[in-house]
Amino acid sequence: DSDHEAVLEATRSCSEAEDDLQCLLEKLRDLVEAKSLGVVCSALLEVENGIKTGLGIFCSEELGAAEGSSCSWWEVAKCTAKVLAAGIACPNPGANTKYFECMVKALGAASPCLPCVCSIIPITPCPF
Repeated sequence: DSDHEAVLEATRSCSEAEDDLQCLLEKLRDLVEAKSLGVVCSALLEVENGIKTGLGIFCSEELGAAEGSSCSWWEVAKCTAKVLAAGIACPNPGANTKYFECMVKALGAASPCLPCVCSIIPITPCPF
């Protein structure tokens, strides 16, 4: 399917970038603008399911809590799409107050994904 291939190509093309996460978020935003949010989300879910399956099969020992986080592997897997979508909505990631406020607003103050933000988007120091 060409849509999930476009997501994979965006991932591949950003793997060597200095700020690979920012690169990927920008490429995904470009895909949303070129296609549609629904098409890109559907493709991301396909890729996410493949990655979750691979992690479950090959990384069974690593499925505990992510290093330095209270989030389990499964919580991180469940929250990744939501956190990355919030990251697209919040420009200029980094350890600054406006970015954190935007993430809280985008995810919701009561979101169970807030404690997982820094496991998904590497930010130091992590305020969540």
